[in-house]
Amino acid sequence: MMITQTAGRAGRGDIPGKVIVQSYSPESPAVQWGIQQNYEAFYQEELKLRRELFFPPFCRIIKLIFHNEQADMAQEQARLFKEAFVNYFGDNIHHRIIGPASAMIHCYRGIYRFLLLIKTDELKEINKFMRDKGLHENMNVSIDIDPLTTT
Repeated sequence: MMITQTAGRAGRGDIPGKVIVQSYSPESPAVQWGIQQNYEAFYQEELKLRRELFFPPFCRIIKLIFHNEQADMAQEQARLFKEAFVNYFGDNIHHRIIGPASAMIHCYRGIYRFLLLIKTDELKEINKFMRDKGLHENMNVSIDIDPLTTT
């Protein structure tokens, strides 16, 4: 928590420190717990929220980026993969797919990009499905397991 780290550096030694927190949502529990330095409450609430939303550490995330010189082709490849995924896994609570959506940088050097996010707690099943679909051999798809960003 950056608030706690910042506060810990303020006022070291003989000179008292002051921390000013600027936020679009100062009422946010995370901001309030940071100000109070209540690590346990932050941890418990964050863990509860992540469980409810099926976020790590309760799942793994796979980011698929479909790219092509033609935007409609990239989007269609992503749509077809999602359709196959939904047909195969149905409403399985262990596997969820989001998208397709334009990537944060939608077009880079004339290549259009669309992404899908898969959330799963059974990575082996997803890996097998992607292999069976030949996704690892498709030069127009980038696969990132446990990505640092989802954009």
